Amino acid sequence: MADLVNPTLLPPPLARDLSCRALEAVAARISMLDLTPLIVYDFDAVAASALPSLAEQFRVLGDAGWNLATTEAQQRALLKEAIALHRIRGTPYAVTRVLEILGLSATMIEWFAAMPQGAPYTFTISMDTLDQPDGSVPLDLNRLSQIARCVNYWKAARDSFAFQIVSAGIELGTGITMVVGGQAATATEADFDGDLLSMSSFVAMNAGGASAQAIGATFA
Repeated sequence: MADLVNPTLLPPPLARDLSCRALEAVAARISMLDLTPLIVYDFDAVAASALPSLAEQFRVLGDAGWNLATTEAQQRALLKEAIALHRIRGTPYAVTRVLEILGLSATMIEWFAAMPQGAPYTFTISMDTLDQPDGSVPLDLNRLSQIARCVNYWKAARDSFAFQIVSAGIELGTGITMVVGGQAATATEADFDGDLLSMSSFVAMNAGGASAQAIGATFA
């Protein structure tokens, strides 16, 4: 009798039936179960172990952004906006919003806003290595390749784009030394061929007396 519900909520005729009392006890235990693990679409609270499966379900694995997510917070943010982003895939906002969610500071310049005006259905993604969020992953060759593939995934199929990374010192003689292929360089060129991004260094530039570095690439 110790496991039965006391006081019972059953009417007197049923309260004298041990089978009914046992059923009442089972129902009471079920009502006390923690159902939080079943709420898998609460992306803020779902267990971290479920995130990769949810990413597959919502189609954000791999080049769609998952490979670029470096924190659990970024993964959860990407999942929360996955449906909305897929609805507008192929738009400039989809490209810039995904990069923003993934902790990348980038500017998108469409062909008609470029100076001089670019070819129709082209755009430029410009990123400054000095203007990235604190704690972000360095923009090395592997990272740039991942970003390029992510942009390719979210952009309109008809569009091609230029990918430009620039780092320039603000004060005279300041700047960042960029390491490419084990060699220090202040300027690099990048070529994108399929899934690979390759770089080569060239002569250092000086902009207004300040050291400057730049990476440029064209994607189709």
